[in-house]
Amino acid sequence: MLMRSEQEMQMVQQNSLAHTDMQLGRYHLLKRVGRGGMGEVWLAEDPQLHRQVAIKMLPPQNQYKEEDAALFAREAQVVASLNHPHILPVHDYGEQRFPSGLVIYYLVMPYISAGSLADLIERRSASGDGFHHREVLAFLLQAAEAIDYAHTKGMIHRDIKPANMLLRSEGSLLLADFGIALMFARDEEAQEAGLMVGTPLYIAPEQAQGKPTTASDSYSLAVIAYQFVAGRPPFQAETTYATIVQHLVQPPPPPRQWNPDLPEECEAVLLRGLAKKPEERYASAREFVAALARSLDAEDMLPVTPGSSVAPTPALESAGNLLSRRNMLIGAASVLVLGGAAGGIWAMSRKTPPLQTANRPLSPKEPAMVLRDLRTPPDALFWRPDKNVLTTACGSESTIKLWNIDEFRLQNQDEYKSSYTLSKAPITTTAAWSQDGKHLALIATTSDLSPYLTIYSADLSSQLSGFEKGIKLPSQHSKGSHPSFLFVKGIGWLASRYVIVTWEESSSDDSFYLGMWDITQPQLRAQPLVIKASAAIYDMATIEIGVPSNEQSLAISSDATHVALACNDRILLGQAEIAGGQVVWKQQQPDRLIEQLNTIHGVVWSGDGKRLVGVASNLTGSHYVLSWDLTRRSDDVLRFGIPKDAKVFSCLAAYPKADKGMFAVGTTDGKIYLWNGQPGALPVRTLISPSIQKRVQMLAWSPDGQWLGASYADSDVTILIWKI
Repeated sequence: MLMRSEQEMQMVQQNSLAHTDMQLGRYHLLKRVGRGGMGEVWLAEDPQLHRQVAIKMLPPQNQYKEEDAALFAREAQVVASLNHPHILPVHDYGEQRFPSGLVIYYLVMPYISAGSLADLIERRSASGDGFHHREVLAFLLQAAEAIDYAHTKGMIHRDIKPANMLLRSEGSLLLADFGIALMFARDEEAQEAGLMVGTPLYIAPEQAQGKPTTASDSYSLAVIAYQFVAGRPPFQAETTYATIVQHLVQPPPPPRQWNPDLPEECEAVLLRGLAKKPEERYASAREFVAALARSLDAEDMLPVTPGSSVAPTPALESAGNLLSRRNMLIGAASVLVLGGAAGGIWAMSRKTPPLQTANRPLSPKEPAMVLRDLRTPPDALFWRPDKNVLTTACGSESTIKLWNIDEFRLQNQDEYKSSYTLSKAPITTTAAWSQDGKHLALIATTSDLSPYLTIYSADLSSQLSGFEKGIKLPSQHSKGSHPSFLFVKGIGWLASRYVIVTWEESSSDDSFYLGMWDITQPQLRAQPLVIKASAAIYDMATIEIGVPSNEQSLAISSDATHVALACNDRILLGQAEIAGGQVVWKQQQPDRLIEQLNTIHGVVWSGDGKRLVGVASNLTGSHYVLSWDLTRRSDDVLRFGIPKDAKVFSCLAAYPKADKGMFAVGTTDGKIYLWNGQPGALPVRTLISPSIQKRVQMLAWSPDGQWLGASYADSDVTILIWKI
């Protein structure tokens, strides 16, 4: 049922749905109020009943099929049969066919103008207010009653999260989007593409492996509860893949380490709710929330009998005077993590106002271009080396998009859509162009989260011979009772011929792997190099303080001959080659070290090839920007000045040309600092967008050095292009 042509989808949206006089069945569309990974939400008028309604449109389909229509109707009827005070009801459903052969399926529901729990969280965050624990329990209880009721009807939600919890003005909660994930999950094309149903921040381990149960919804509810009381999610990494793997293999951090005032009984309840095995969790969502309420001395809030209506959220205007171990305020820090969750089904109203950049002189303090054509954050952001074409790879959307900046400069618009989209692309976690711009190497994942390498032509029309089916990254610990997952840390090219990849394995805490493939000999499978280290390239704990990760543990020199690997407290420098069926490492220079008890989290190579720049932190979370001059002694470590108000660093990029030593570092509050390469000096420029204070996810410098691309973790999934 999924439509795979992004251009056709945009055509339908722009040429048909963009008009306010558009009719969908008997409904008059007024405006689009939400857009998510599995469709759009429109405010509409019902002329027969004279009321406003919300219409959820599934992604347009290429052509009408009787079996698809029958499946949709059957699932819509099941959802419409749910009758519960805390489930958003379905009034109607239908389909709309277009002359081109496209068809849109839609559901009609009440319009809830007060927004979602995610919206409330964001408003509280903006005002600095928190949540009283009784207020939180009221939300969780209402959601739990809805979840358990649906389970008695044989329905698993599959996408429990704050954005799917709509709020009436009086404080009662309505759980939305029942059945949408199921319709998506049963789509044959979605299954063939290995697309995942759910939101990575909240997904249960068994659901991530394609085996959801009723306990999966309870797990997602426990994630939300954990966020409220700990001020952060239990698992959150730089990429979708890394977040999912954390759910699968990593124990949740004890919430008391973030909130020491939390009762021990409450912590035990939360950790049981997040158990890896479904049978080790509470038997129902209501049982979990009831245990949570008892641990907080709030048993009086529980309904007398299961299934009884839960009271709306209490008004607690004097909550600020009630702070104690058992009667606590849940702080605004939790608001930040809940409000930024990406993915899933129901992305409510736009939070970020448009950035006006067209038809006026460009200020150096403002971005030159605003790119918005993504529904979920990209997993990779990088430029073609032979032209000013920005590339994004988004695993959760299965898309690779190209953005031609030189063409955009002639169009003078406020926002730009991608120039080209490859739909139904592999679920990509990271990618890199060859130095000559002729090939694009991708690390993608299968439905069982196994990473593999594939290579595309420059126009993305075909895969390179020998790589059509992908080459699976080898695992050294694939056998045994405990699953082993691979964490890809970087990908790059040597001399446009060799693809080099580094990765770790979840079952090994003292090694990482260096793989290498010759694209002229795809049949050659060289044994990867195993590098022993005092710790792995990237310690899982660094995710929690937001420092750079993923592909920034690997850097390739500007002449594409040398490799730098960030490995805990040192940087390895050398050359890699294939010899005798194995990857061989040739150390070219002594390791570059940093002070004890410090960890390097990311490294980039300067454009002239004479310097490395990295970001590091110590055990207290303090962060540094360091540089190593490769023409000087190996133990010389140069530091750069850090602004006093700088937040945690999240990504870095180096100016690509040899005439300047500039580099950029992004932060978790949306700032980008630019240094001129002078050791000890403070940044010479700070790039700030007034309307985006969210994390800078990735940075990428154009090959001509004129443009700096930055992706942000805001609700609009914005990419800004800054003129440097």
